Amino acid sequence: MGDVITRTEHVPSCDELKHDCSSENTYVRDASLNSTGAVFDGVIKIQIPSGDTYWAHKTALERHSEYFSCLSSSKLVESQTGTVELDDPEVDIPDAVGAFLEYCYVGDYSEKDSIPKNFQLHAQVYVFAERTRCQRLKAMALRKATSICQKPFPTSSGDADKLLEIFDQVITLVYNHTSDRSAAVVFGIENLKPVPSAPGPNPRMGEMIPSSLFGQVQWQHATVTASSTKESVPKVPKSSAGDDIVRDGFRMLLAAYSATHLEKFRASPSFMRLHRSLPDFSSDLILFVRPGGDISTDENGILRIKFRMVEFPLEET
Repeated sequence: MGDVITRTEHVPSCDELKHDCSSENTYVRDASLNSTGAVFDGVIKIQIPSGDTYWAHKTALERHSEYFSCLSSSKLVESQTGTVELDDPEVDIPDAVGAFLEYCYVGDYSEKDSIPKNFQLHAQVYVFAERTRCQRLKAMALRKATSICQKPFPTSSGDADKLLEIFDQVITLVYNHTSDRSAAVVFGIENLKPVPSAPGPNPRMGEMIPSSLFGQVQWQHATVTASSTKESVPKVPKSSAGDDIVRDGFRMLLAAYSATHLEKFRASPSFMRLHRSLPDFSSDLILFVRPGGDISTDENGILRIKFRMVEFPLEET
């Protein structure tokens, strides 16, 4: 059985697993209503590039992560050995993995001791949840990040400098490790960048951006729906006056916040350099360089911001 620990073998205590399965634990309480002992179906060993190793109950992972659910039902070697190796040094990091595991057990994750650190954590959790297909965790991370962006920009120079520094890192992380298929509809361009791959085999991977869209430019009023989920994204996004275009939620949040405080961000050389390395961010920023507009999310983690957009007919020239 390798590293898989079944009910007939020694099951580590929750102290050994470094999890608190108390009666107040949301996950354990829900699981116990469905099947007695379901929590201890088995244990998965997770290894990440930093060298850290984590143990977690299979049922907790499968309940929240589509990736782990598909993995467990497959005939891949990971499902046989019970060991999963996550190999992206930028995404599969201790803070993100720890937050993910905490969420799997208690339905939330702990935060840091400062606003800049929290904002970075929420971005790290968001991209990790993207890779492991944990949609509710993505929505939670987006809501937490949005609540930070709704607060006034830091007034002290130290806090402001730290936020600017972390913001550059967050923008790079999010734009390098998320995809936005609907960007082609808004900007009428072809983006050959594939969807970031999940850790290991995943049947939903490998989607590419639709072919480029061209046409006459017409200014219209529309609504961008920036979402943390992908189920609502149509296979062929369409653009017409009044349509909802689903965009990646964290990308839109970063672009909107940067536009709101553009005068402050413009003073940062590293922020200005981002526009050369991340043209997608520059394009999104342009959408929000305008006065007014609130940034908010609903209970599902959906961010809705109205803006004036260019309509591109779907036929090619």
